Amino acid sequence: MADKTYNFSIMNHKSKNAFTLAEVLITLGIIGIVAALTIPTLINNYKKQTYITGLKKFYAEFSQVITMAKSDMNCSNTECMGFVGDINDPSWVNNMSDFVDKYFRSAKLCTDKYCEEDVYQVDGTYQEKGFKSSEFAFVSADGMFIKIMPRASASLWNSITVDVNGNKGPNTIGRDIHLFRLSKEGKFYPYYGYDYASSQGGIYNRNLHWKTNENLCGLDGRPFPSRSTGYGCTARIIESSWQMNY
Repeated sequence: MADKTYNFSIMNHKSKNAFTLAEVLITLGIIGIVAALTIPTLINNYKKQTYITGLKKFYAEFSQVITMAKSDMNCSNTECMGFVGDINDPSWVNNMSDFVDKYFRSAKLCTDKYCEEDVYQVDGTYQEKGFKSSEFAFVSADGMFIKIMPRASASLWNSITVDVNGNKGPNTIGRDIHLFRLSKEGKFYPYYGYDYASSQGGIYNRNLHWKTNENLCGLDGRPFPSRSTGYGCTARIIESSWQMNY
């Protein structure tokens, strides 16, 4: 009978390289802890980038629309473009509806509370019902909610508000909702940005700039205040090289 020979060195080597159940459980636990710490941050950063992408798109497109309208109508101000009026005046609503039909591809007007949503300030405080059916708002082809408030003849500004992801949430000013002002000369400003703060009689007003008024959107390099409206966050993003660093 032939002798059976076993390679015990190889068998022992293999057994030494195998993981024990305890080692596997410890490894899985570590992976779980790392995932719990990093995944929320990754998701949050992804959401921020999505909001910024939508904001960039809106800012570029609305600025282009104003430039085109000025050229088409041979206009130098928003009054001759039809932005001056009263929200309760049907003729202003009809004129603005025609403007939207002409310059915003496949846009649909908000009716019967379709665009209405609860709006929050960036600190989480409830603000109001936004994009109400009593206001002039429409849905762009890519699902953004856009509101245009008329300018009274004696006023300097039209108020422009956009929710870059429509009714998906979080419906928060400074996250997916952004605020702009359109001057009577047709200049498009992020609300409470440097240009806006410098446009009041040509003198820079510190209280009208997010960078020197923490209640508008916090301040660079400082903890975010417990009370902040978010009204200046659009300007903060744009003036921070398109970073939502808060």
